[in-house]
Amino acid sequence: MVKITTVVLSALATLAAARNCTPGLDYCGKTLRAIATGSNYDAQMKAPLRERGIPVNEGSMNDSLFYCVGGSNGDVRVLLHCPKGCLDGGKKRNNFCRLP
Repeated sequence: MVKITTVVLSALATLAAARNCTPGLDYCGKTLRAIATGSNYDAQMKAPLRERGIPVNEGSMNDSLFYCVGGSNGDVRVLLHCPKGCLDGGKKRNNFCRLP
């Protein structure tokens, strides 16, 4: 019984860790928030938006484009705010800003 519990817990831990962004891809904030466990991307998104003078709210967080640096926390850096909205490019593909 202990072996089964250990295997199940290991599998769950792997699934939780796998919910980080894929290094090298661009992500809309709303996509990062959808794949996140809890709100692990919110703090990473808010600080750089503030530094760029972009108001921090649900809209600006969801419709900004971020580059996935990677690492154990799935580190991201802000690329730009998408005034017309941000679009999901699909699995293993870059997200992008909607053109005017």
